Amino acid sequence: MELDRVNPTRRRFDADRRAAYVEALAREGDSAFARIEVGITSESVRKHRQKDADFDQACEDAMHTYRKRFIDELVRRGVDGVERPVFHEGVIVGHVTEYSDRLLLEHMKVIDKRYRNQVDIELGGHIQTTDLQLDKLQPESRVLLEQILEIEAAANAREAELAE
Repeated sequence: MELDRVNPTRRRFDADRRAAYVEALAREGDSAFARIEVGITSESVRKHRQKDADFDQACEDAMHTYRKRFIDELVRRGVDGVERPVFHEGVIVGHVTEYSDRLLLEHMKVIDKRYRNQVDIELGGHIQTTDLQLDKLQPESRVLLEQILEIEAAANAREAELAE
């Protein structure tokens, strides 16, 4: 499917179109493709997901279905293998089953954290902004400070998640 812009003409996002969007999302795994197929905007999807818990859950389920298809294929190739023909002088003389060690390892990373790439990030220090006169900072400095504060907030949020 070619990605075209959604027609800006206002179209109702009724129950049939919501169902078509969820179906397309489960098949394509990409909200942009699903929106284009159904002819709606991202704003419509966002508003309906916020207002309609059932629709929001249906979208989550659709993405779960999409991801599960890929996990199933990954397991098939890594565990069950793929039969490939063996040729001799242009004639199939047999088959060999090939397994993908890489896909199997990727699957193990999903199901067992011991196989995941380990990255330890340690953040320290404290930023105190009460004495700063933000209005006197140069615009570039203000942007940098905002980025630092966002990083610190994200680190604090990660730390809180890990503590739970």
